Amino acid sequence: MGLSSRVLSSAVFFIVSALILVSDVVTAGEIARLPRAPRAFAYLSAFCGLLILPATLVGFASGSVLAGRTMYTIAWLWPLTLALFAAQAIYSWARRLATPGLALPIVAYNVLVALAAISRSLASFDDVLGELVLVPEAARASALALVFGREALGSPFALLVPMLVPAHPARGRAMRLSRSALATLAVVTSCIVALEWPPAARAVTTYGGFDAQRLQERPGGDFTLGLWVLPTLDAPPPSLALTYDLQLIDSLTPGAIAVELTPNGTRSGALDSLNRTLDDLRRDSTLLIVALGYDRHDRDRFAASPDEYAVARIREIDRIVRTLRPDYVLPAREPYEAGKRALGDVPMAWWMSYLSKAADTAHVLRPRTLVGIEAASFSANDSALYHWAATPGSGIDVLGFAFVPSYAGAAALQARMRAADRWMRIAQSKEHWIFAAGETPATHGERNQARALQGTLAWATSRTRIRGLIVRSAGDYDAVNGIRAPGGRLRPVADVLRRARTLLAESRALGREP
Repeated sequence: MGLSSRVLSSAVFFIVSALILVSDVVTAGEIARLPRAPRAFAYLSAFCGLLILPATLVGFASGSVLAGRTMYTIAWLWPLTLALFAAQAIYSWARRLATPGLALPIVAYNVLVALAAISRSLASFDDVLGELVLVPEAARASALALVFGREALGSPFALLVPMLVPAHPARGRAMRLSRSALATLAVVTSCIVALEWPPAARAVTTYGGFDAQRLQERPGGDFTLGLWVLPTLDAPPPSLALTYDLQLIDSLTPGAIAVELTPNGTRSGALDSLNRTLDDLRRDSTLLIVALGYDRHDRDRFAASPDEYAVARIREIDRIVRTLRPDYVLPAREPYEAGKRALGDVPMAWWMSYLSKAADTAHVLRPRTLVGIEAASFSANDSALYHWAATPGSGIDVLGFAFVPSYAGAAALQARMRAADRWMRIAQSKEHWIFAAGETPATHGERNQARALQGTLAWATSRTRIRGLIVRSAGDYDAVNGIRAPGGRLRPVADVLRRARTLLAESRALGREP
């Protein structure tokens, strides 16, 4: 699906979801006033109508550390509400309160959606319950890939809203058409989710192969383990994120910290505030990596004038290097992944020109700052940009990879590792990093998140040309992919990081012994 089509389908999805929410509330009120409706059914329907709006808000907010701090304690409200909707649909079908052609599709849809929500809530218990408990949520996320693409894996906004079965007669042609549309939507969505169950089951059970993999010692001390901190910043850092991430840095003592700024985040006030914040986060030997991301309106700015947009980003790189003095700067986050979502289809020549000028600007201002790029989609365009950056005249100092989550699970991660091995053979003289590594714990499970990092670290430390790995991220800020859950609990992936830090420190100490 093309990017413009995906944007349109996302807008349609949210509009349809909003209409379903309105329909649920209206239908619940009508059933409650229906004299012939069984009392238990009327009460159940009314309760569903009462809960659906606050439950949807909780479902959105509980996936973020910033919004979920006060919501995580009632995160159970979302799966409970979906279970009540499933019970309402089953009750109406069993008691023949609605026609089977309407009730049965909604029964199937609500049951699948409820199972997915319960599956997501059990993601932290996958080490006890097994990976198969994760399949309903993984299938739901895979189905939503048709609308959101890869972002559906970690986005808290990719929710399927339940449907209430109406038990009152349809009055007028418009109401009959709306019910037919509701039943059709339920059938189509249920079929897509059901078809995604087998691949979802394969995806969540593929991570076990990483259990036997072990990190390689790096006696030369030439491997750095880092961490993405704070949400993507378009303003001064939020105090809650700062507090949490300071605690995590004190616990894990990463050798590098990475932050992402949007163009709005490079304004003088925001940069000065971030600079003061980084003074607290950085240690004497801690490397700082800064990436320039994208704003909401960047697509329009680029479409209006690609040249002026490039000039504006060069000015932003200038301000970043002058104010923050980073050890590494990424002038564009994931050009053919995050960049493509933000800007659309950008010509290769534009990326080459912009990245080269950004590198020249950074080198003039601070020769110690190394300029890097990262490949995330591993597409033909990513390959071409990587090969260009590997040439001596590109101005790029560091080549990197971002191993972003995929619906195929560990199989996709291993495929990207094989591709990275092939690409690295042609760039013998340049430093390499893994600028982002992480999985989606809510979809593929917290134990699998830890396994994925274990496998990525084992692969990275066995390649001497890879100088470091940055884990994304400290918390669930922009997506559900953090080390820290919204309630403040550290996920099992934190133990993998601690063990890796200890092993690397021990091997470095042994390498220094005479």
